[in-house]
Formats: sequence, structure tokens, C-alpha cells
Amino acid sequence: MENKYPQKPGLDFIMKQAFFYWNKTLIFQLMFSVLYFAIFFTSMFFFAEKFGVLEQQQQLIEAYQNGMDAYLAKAAELGQT
Repeated sequence: MENKYPQKPGLDFIMKQAFFYWNKTLIFQLMFSVLYFAIFFTSMFFFAEKFGVLEQQQQLIEAYQNGMDAYLAKAAELGQT
């Protein structure tokens, strides 16, 4: 009778197996994340430098150090270009 209706695996066995397989993929997830963010930030800084966004950001930072009114005036000035 037991051979005809084998026992189904319990939830603890299923969770152990799922955690085991997930744990095996952690190194690949980490490598993919590092590669993804390296490409993302490289391209972001490349295009920001190409289109002059970094210079505008630096100007806004300097204006913000002088006060909020100077910052808003500089932001409006840069928005016109």
C-alpha cells in the first residue's frame, strides 16, 4: 500500500531545498550586480560629462553654498539654456 501511495515531501524539506538552491546562486547574483552597477555608473558619468551635466551640477552646488536665493537664481539661469 505504501509503495502505491508514496509520502509527499514536507514543507521543511521543500524549504531546505529552496534555500540550498538560492544559496548556490548568491555568488552569481553578486557578480551580476557588481557588473551591472559598474556599467551603469560608467555610462552615466560618461554621458553626464559629454553633455555638461556635471559642470552644471557643480555650479548649482557652489550657488547653494551661498544661499537658497542664489541657488534658485542659478537654477533658473541654467534652466534657460
